[in-house]
Amino acid sequence: MLLFLFAIHTPVLAHTVQVVVRIDDEGAQLIDAVRQTAPLPTLRPTEPASLNQIEAIDSHGRVLSSAPLPDPRWRSIIGEHEGGQGIQLSHALARIELDWPTEAVEVRLGNQELRPRHIVSMAGPDELVQVNASGPADERLNMVFLGDGYIESELPLFAADVERISEYMFNEIEPYGSYSNAFNVWRIDRVSAESGASHYESTPQVIRDTAYNCYYGCAGIDRLICCNDSEVVAEVNALIPEADGIMVLVNDPVYGGSGGFTYATSYTEGETGEMVASHELGHSLIGLWDEYDYGYNAGYNGGPNCSAEGDGSAWAHWLDKSEVDAFPTCSYRDLYRPTANDCMMNSLQGSYCPVCREHTVRVIYDHLPSLFASASQPEGDLVVNEQPLTIQVEATLPDIDTLFWEWTLNGEWLGEESDLTLAACGPSGDLKLTVLDSTHYVRSDPTELLTDTLQWVLDRPECSTTDSGDPGEPADPAISDQKIERCGCGHPASSASLLLLTPWLWRRRRRSNRPTSSLHP
Repeated sequence: MLLFLFAIHTPVLAHTVQVVVRIDDEGAQLIDAVRQTAPLPTLRPTEPASLNQIEAIDSHGRVLSSAPLPDPRWRSIIGEHEGGQGIQLSHALARIELDWPTEAVEVRLGNQELRPRHIVSMAGPDELVQVNASGPADERLNMVFLGDGYIESELPLFAADVERISEYMFNEIEPYGSYSNAFNVWRIDRVSAESGASHYESTPQVIRDTAYNCYYGCAGIDRLICCNDSEVVAEVNALIPEADGIMVLVNDPVYGGSGGFTYATSYTEGETGEMVASHELGHSLIGLWDEYDYGYNAGYNGGPNCSAEGDGSAWAHWLDKSEVDAFPTCSYRDLYRPTANDCMMNSLQGSYCPVCREHTVRVIYDHLPSLFASASQPEGDLVVNEQPLTIQVEATLPDIDTLFWEWTLNGEWLGEESDLTLAACGPSGDLKLTVLDSTHYVRSDPTELLTDTLQWVLDRPECSTTDSGDPGEPADPAISDQKIERCGCGHPASSASLLLLTPWLWRRRRRSNRPTSSLHP
């Protein structure tokens, strides 16, 4: 499931901690906590998604930030032809990112407390290869591929499998293609002693010595692939703790895989392997639920694409789409899915339904640490004097065509372009840029993940009205028709200053040009 962070106190700059928790039938146990330096996102307080919380506490035991503890024991495999299976394992490891304010000293889970350690070294740095680079690891979503059952001579095959599957996701599945520059793709080149994977379900059993001990027959399900959780988590935390979605590719020709909270697994053969890997990454990277039938009831309300409401009210804003309604079942028999069979979370195919696409875009923005556009002038005090000043804004993602820009000064609307030129004189006050991704993939954004702002306190001299003589001289009432506007600093008012002085002209244009959006009725 998706992690919703609940922050009571969040300084502008802090750290994050990757917390490792073992969950079994006896409860939850803190195993490890690894610190990493990264800028924090602008967090919006939300209700915790779980009663079990991982907490960052200060020396007085006060909670500074928290994250819900999911149950990582649940794993599922989509069927080769239809349906699939899901089961809860006896134990598993959860890997949770927790915000770490500067005052924090320990991680707390119930009555357990643990002081995080810093990463001492990166084991085998040559093993980590960046396949696709869109930006710094702490400013993008990081999709990480590990390979199991690839001997040294097969590492080129692993590299080709990673490139083929990641290209399939970004070229064939929306909205990944439209937001490809929000992702970094990495692979970890770890050599296995033997090729292939273990098969516990076969007779006789096949046991192979591989890097992460992945095996078919997990929990007695033939095509369900599980691995050694400790090996997978330790490798990722050592090499790239910023990982958001983890996929273990298994070098075995037999159909199989699994989806889960901590990591996903998949075989790699042909287009079906690409679809299985993409489906399973929908779980570990985005938090989507299976839309096929596990065969029993859930007893709770569901997830982002599964609802207990049989009238489709969970996605009412999509009901005008002919394919969207409420269809039984969705993972569990007492839950409903958005479409009959138009989603790869229901069956092997190359597309998401509208509800899953919307959730994917919101998760992408929820993971990003900052505004998706950067300005040439830092936020804060902005002094303009003697010369006009242009604020240039560069969009980092997504495609520029989906972004809507709005500049205001003291609440008065100024324009819709990405850049703004300020005259050398004119009104001062609060200057604000609002950026909205108006993508058609999202119709509902209750926490405004797709909207962000930059703000300045503008300070500049007021314009003065003089006659055609020297700047600053009193106007002559007798020749008022010869008056021209001049800035108090001696520079004639530019066209940019006229924009700022006559915002009503732009407000008229705004009413006709502003895009239609459910975010702005």
